[in-house]
Amino acid sequence: MTSSNVTVVFSAQDNFTSSAAIVVRNQQGQAPPFSYAGEGDFTVTLTAADLAGNFSTAAAHFIIDRTPPAAVGDLRVDVSTETGATTLTWSAPGGDPRPLAGYELRYRSAQDGILLNAANWASAPRRPTRSSRRRPAAPRRSR
Repeated sequence: MTSSNVTVVFSAQDNFTSSAAIVVRNQQGQAPPFSYAGEGDFTVTLTAADLAGNFSTAAAHFIIDRTPPAAVGDLRVDVSTETGATTLTWSAPGGDPRPLAGYELRYRSAQDGILLNAANWASAPRRPTRSSRRRPAAPRRSR
């Protein structure tokens, strides 16, 4: 998965045919280069054929995803009165067909007197994570 444009690069060789004589086409019959800029799931299938009529096919699958996941909306903070340990809990944002790669936690100390927001997010310290996050339960079917 990537958020960048994708250009398919290939090489083809044969023991008896020069690489310049090997014809490579994608599934629409187009010749290279093959570039993909829009979001989506893509499968590129290339077929190389030599002068003797032999051919070989290879496929590659990739996803271009530039859509950020939904924001966490139910962040809860619990501080143990006994140990002072802080526990953060939240639900994974719904509606995204692709699984999240992870969460990034950043914080500001109460002594800073600065609220954490989008303007100072990049400069805020990162919190090392020990995730005990459980996967969301699969939806149940009603009968």
